[in-house]
Amino acid sequence: MQEYFILDISPVQHDTYGDAVLAIANPILNMDAGKSVIVYSYENTAYFLFPRNQALINELVDIARAEKSWCPCIDNFDDTYMNANGQPHQLVHLHMSFYYG
Repeated sequence: MQEYFILDISPVQHDTYGDAVLAIANPILNMDAGKSVIVYSYENTAYFLFPRNQALINELVDIARAEKSWCPCIDNFDDTYMNANGQPHQLVHLHMSFYYG
């Protein structure tokens, strides 16, 4: 399972689902000397979209503030495209709870 380092968590408005939360995260790289992370957006930065839920926001903020790794289950996401981070057609991992409440 891929580990991520959360760079940013912000509220967004999705065209279909309305109020949402966008988590921007970089994959943690396994290097010979240990683990490494890039702390700015680059081509491998991942975007995860969740319904706005205060408990989830608090959990993500706690992980980000503690600078802990985050391991989202990618099976719980569908890929979609939306305007994000200044990109008009950004690949975003959309959490399945948008479909199932």
